[in-house]
Amino acid sequence: MRPFAVMSAALCAIAWAAVVPAEAEYVALGAARQAAWVLGGEATAPTWQRDVIAETEPSGSDWGPVVRERYDAARRSAYGI
Repeated sequence: MRPFAVMSAALCAIAWAAVVPAEAEYVALGAARQAAWVLGGEATAPTWQRDVIAETEPSGSDWGPVVRERYDAARRSAYGI
């Protein structure tokens, strides 16, 4: 499981929300879903539930824009862009 503190901080810095799915074999599940779709002959792929272990929202704090500004300044200083 990934550290939620790091993920939460990153999401706040970019002001995004995220849904964290439970660990699973998603490649195999996706292949099975596609196979079921082809074999079923339906117009749309079947909908399969996934287990969610966490949902995060940006904290609404004002430090995200400050982090982005500092990152932009460091990038311009280092690379000139």
